[in-house]
Amino acid sequence: MKFMAKMKVIPVFLAAALALTACGGGAGNSPGTAGGDRVVAEGGQKYGGIVRLVMTGDTNAGYGLPSEVVSGMTAPLAAYAECLLLESSGGEISPWLATDWEIDLPNQRIIFTLRDDVKFHDGSDFNAEAVKWNVEMGIASGSMNPAIIGAEVLGDYEVEILLDNYTNAILNIFASHQFCMVSKENYETNGKQYAMDNPVGTGPFKFKEQVPGQKIVYERFDGYWQAGQPYIDTVEYITMTDVMTQIAAMQPNAADQISVLQTFAGDTVAQLLTSADVYVNKIGMGPMALFPNSVDADSPMSDVRVRQAISLAIDRDALVAARGFGVFETSKQLIPVSYAGAFDNPDTQKYKLYYDPEEARRLLAEAGYPDGFDTIIYGMAGDRDVVVGIQEQLAAIGINAALEYPESGAATELRSNGWDGMLFFAFRALASISSTFRLHVDPDYQFFPSMWRPADEMRDLYIEARTSETVQPELFQQLQAMLMEDMVLIPVYDAYDAYVVQNKVKDSGFGDWGVGTIWLPGEAWIDD
Repeated sequence: MKFMAKMKVIPVFLAAALALTACGGGAGNSPGTAGGDRVVAEGGQKYGGIVRLVMTGDTNAGYGLPSEVVSGMTAPLAAYAECLLLESSGGEISPWLATDWEIDLPNQRIIFTLRDDVKFHDGSDFNAEAVKWNVEMGIASGSMNPAIIGAEVLGDYEVEILLDNYTNAILNIFASHQFCMVSKENYETNGKQYAMDNPVGTGPFKFKEQVPGQKIVYERFDGYWQAGQPYIDTVEYITMTDVMTQIAAMQPNAADQISVLQTFAGDTVAQLLTSADVYVNKIGMGPMALFPNSVDADSPMSDVRVRQAISLAIDRDALVAARGFGVFETSKQLIPVSYAGAFDNPDTQKYKLYYDPEEARRLLAEAGYPDGFDTIIYGMAGDRDVVVGIQEQLAAIGINAALEYPESGAATELRSNGWDGMLFFAFRALASISSTFRLHVDPDYQFFPSMWRPADEMRDLYIEARTSETVQPELFQQLQAMLMEDMVLIPVYDAYDAYVVQNKVKDSGFGDWGVGTIWLPGEAWIDD
């Protein structure tokens, strides 16, 4: 059986972009200026200006080989490199460098039809050979999903991706910037290190310079395939970790003003909304949660009654009222409401997601811990004051939790190899709900090895949910119900990726696109 995977809806601005493309290629797009005035495009967009972004990324790292960039640090790729597909924040997949695709399940392959009018910044052709090479680089680096085992050229602009097995997260991979397209010629002519340090892609901006620890600078690419784009002259990704410095740089008329700030801190968002000329787009990233050491039979948290007691001891509403700043919300389930697999009206009573310290004490006594016990909470992410609040609320029922805040290397070690006590960490929802479950609760313990999950009960359902031809939300709802009934992890508050954007930055797309796409820099323009 074969079926064609088509997008359901093209957002208005994407439709406009595709319409522009149909009118001609992008070579020689630079509009220049007219007598010092900024040129205005037919759609009303103005040319010129600079966008400066503080986003997740490392300005010390090389970004020329996306498959070797650490996952989660791919934001600086968005300006220069593009993917075969786009992924919206709701998980919809749309064409981009690929114009169409066919999923051929019996033959375990995906056939992509490619655009035939795209060049890399070095003048080399974007074609099937380039895609094949990029896929093979991802496989060789070990970063490509192991279900993808190869690629073959079927024609100049047609390529097949060979699969070992199929999951409904496969297409999302080709919308992820970790698997976007870069120049094969740049790599083969200049070598791996040069290619890593001198990125060459197909995007609206080309690499200009990198100042390690400070910034990565991209300038407009006049040969971009989208006619008339980009509108902005320069995009800079900058390092700025101090919160007060970030807030100062977002103010109107600030020197070296930040255009876009990505932050997870609710207090930062709240302060900026009262003091700067900005708007905020949010994407639900799932709950900050306690991940218990429940695999160890000697751990109190191996007993579901103890996990339920911990949940009942947490006054989520009080924590959110004190530290939510109007940004965070009380957790009612594991999946953000806009994602596949979420419940419209989760039963917080059934899943013990309410505050009842007396019931918590009763469950502790029933489990054999009438006087409570000692444990530890590792604050891996999120608001530290919330972690302190959880510590105080657990102490009220006799659970005395020491607090530690491990640095990134130690945090990675705990997450990967195991821990005592509990991690306070994000159950990070992705637009690909199939990937969300694989990364957090795979029944064969690929990740979070100290956290028990009902493997035997969920394995068949998990496989069915991930391998259906298209995502079936009800299957992931059943998985979520199973996890919540067993209190596999304990959600506390719902966090968001917040993008604080200057009002003068138009059509940036932050909040519209998933973490794979992030934004469409070619669409953005400045109105000042």
